[in-house]
Amino acid sequence: MINYQSGANGANELDLLINMIFSKSTVVSQYICRRLYRYFVYYDIDANIETNVIIPLAQTFVNNNWDILPVLKQLFKSQHFFDMANRGVYIKTPFDLVAGTVKTFNVNTTVSDPANYEAQYKVWSNFNDNICLSMEQQAGTIPNVSGWNPFYQTPSFHQYWINTNTIQKRFKFLLDLFNGYNLTYNGLTTNIKVDVIAFVQQFGNTVCADPNQLVTTCIKYLIPVDLSAGQQSSIKLSTLLSGQTTDGYWTTAWNNYTGAPTNTSFLNVVTTRLKSLLTTIVQLAEYQLM
Repeated sequence: MINYQSGANGANELDLLINMIFSKSTVVSQYICRRLYRYFVYYDIDANIETNVIIPLAQTFVNNNWDILPVLKQLFKSQHFFDMANRGVYIKTPFDLVAGTVKTFNVNTTVSDPANYEAQYKVWSNFNDNICLSMEQQAGTIPNVSGWNPFYQTPSFHQYWINTNTIQKRFKFLLDLFNGYNLTYNGLTTNIKVDVIAFVQQFGNTVCADPNQLVTTCIKYLIPVDLSAGQQSSIKLSTLLSGQTTDGYWTTAWNNYTGAPTNTSFLNVVTTRLKSLLTTIVQLAEYQLM
């Protein structure tokens, strides 16, 4: 508790207030480091985390004259940050889900005329003003000085991102990206859609032609936790193999396409099965985690 009357006014009084707050270096540094930890890692800070992570970070903060960059570097380069126990424990924010998915699948959001700035702005703002807003997070509309509830509100923290309204919007957004839709502004139409073939081709032809490798690679690339061999096999059978049991059923289809990529029939077969594979993965609950 700080109880002090300075007798100063205006800018001098504000400076004195800030100095008083930061004079409590231990309390302030540890508080800020806990907020960073809850934002970037996990909300549950037990005695072990407090002792071995928060306190050292806070000391770094103070030692560097309140420069936060060394603190972030220490956290992000730590073994703890990359510990498997910290993967898949945090529900993605709407920003993470929307921007992350668009970037991961390299979805085109660029209008055909680069000089049409208003149309470009409208395409980008669609993701924030419509999609993110429907999931209860929109840039520039932070509800209060503490931020959005999931960043500070006990006891559920990140779980507040999921409710009966937002969960439906999250899955709808993902399906819409794979089904595709058009955004038209200023006479320019931009098709927003995942190119499923282009996405898997980044893994190389050897992986793409082997349904087992392809399923495993996509899962590792898209979700933070691994799935059992049984789950992966089930996904392979229901998507790439379309209910068949022989791996060659997919390999033949892929080789037919790569041998004649302009053949509409071959193209449709691999596109349909790849779309089924990828939508199955992103519709898993695990895809909502980071």
